[in-house]
Amino acid sequence: PKDAQRRGSQLLRILALEETLRTLQLRRVDLLHLNCEGCEYELLSSLTARSALAQRFGVVQFGTHNYPGDGVRTIVPQYCAIRRALSRTHALQWGTPFVWERWTRRRECLAASDCGTSPSRRAGPGAHSSRTRSKAATH
Repeated sequence: PKDAQRRGSQLLRILALEETLRTLQLRRVDLLHLNCEGCEYELLSSLTARSALAQRFGVVQFGTHNYPGDGVRTIVPQYCAIRRALSRTHALQWGTPFVWERWTRRRECLAASDCGTSPSRRAGPGAHSSRTRSKAATH
């Protein structure tokens, strides 16, 4: 640690997303913007694992990366699973696959604790507007 401080480096404490919200006492966040050069899959997977956590964010905007070494075998299926899960609580506003996407919380998710669990609230790729469909891949 002392050597790191001498070179101008700092030690950081990394917190899970839920722990960060709890520590900062945040019930809602207007915008979650992610550009973390590769860690987005892990973070988005944890965000979408529980609808209650995802609902706390009004807008989720992120860049994704498709690394050639992992590509088809690992990244693409994980990316598609994240998009399917996020579509339960948010609607794709705009995006280009493996570049940038912006998802906005669905109106019914503002107060609903079971957002995305009933078939009438579940939206798949076909539920997006024609403008959005032309810009984003469907998974």
